[in-house]
Amino acid sequence: MTRAAASVFLNQKTLPRHGTVKAFEGDFRTALAELMPRVEELAAGLPDDDTCAKAALAALAEARQRLGAQEAPGLKGECARVKQLAVSVVSLCDHVDLLSGLETCLLCDERIKPEPCEACTRLGPHGGAALFGRVHDPCAARVRRS
Repeated sequence: MTRAAASVFLNQKTLPRHGTVKAFEGDFRTALAELMPRVEELAAGLPDDDTCAKAALAALAEARQRLGAQEAPGLKGECARVKQLAVSVVSLCDHVDLLSGLETCLLCDERIKPEPCEACTRLGPHGGAALFGRVHDPCAARVRRS
């Protein structure tokens, strides 16, 4: 649920309570602590000139920088800082999937098994850049009904 939780936090329309922001921050820090060594391990297994590995290592450096950021003044500032951690969680999840050849449903964050799926394009938190991935058919149907 790591990517899904980060997506929920990123897509909030209103400012959450301070305690909620702190709880998400703790979850994102835990997730990054698990994701970072995995990205390093996967990237290390690729040639030095591999562009996917280079992009993953750049995302890793950015995540480290965000982890070191000081608390921001006020709820709005703190929420913005924690959103940057959420962006890093989503980014590193994407890099783990890409480097390992696994795919995860963009909506429920569960692994996609060999079952009927459909292609999905959605806008992500990365400056409006499109993220491409797949979703389970039942997940896509739930979104269409909402």
